[in-house]
Amino acid sequence: MDLRRLQILSALDAEGTMTAVAEVMFMTTSAVSQQLSILEKEAGVRLFTRAGRRVRMTEAGLVLVRHAQQIAAAAEAAQTSMKRFRTDVAGVVSLSAFPSFASTVLPKALPSRRVFRS
Repeated sequence: MDLRRLQILSALDAEGTMTAVAEVMFMTTSAVSQQLSILEKEAGVRLFTRAGRRVRMTEAGLVLVRHAQQIAAAAEAAQTSMKRFRTDVAGVVSLSAFPSFASTVLPKALPSRRVFRS
């Protein structure tokens, strides 16, 4: 199942109409309908029923929406974790200093020291 389609289903649950979903997802109503039809085929069950312009989620649809929300949260957590690797500065710093400097000034200058090797 495609993550984007799961997001569309979650938006449908929240918004109630395909037109509203199309607006918030920056899609056409036809594209929303097509993506949801594909998702229903992938799931193998009806995910919603139409009630005029509004839709009502089936029990299977609600279960899939809950899964979609968990998947979206996990994907966001993964992106946040990966962002740390792009922004953190890591590595080994080697420093040579006189013993008097290393014992007095250096400890105050490096408050987050991890490992010191002499």
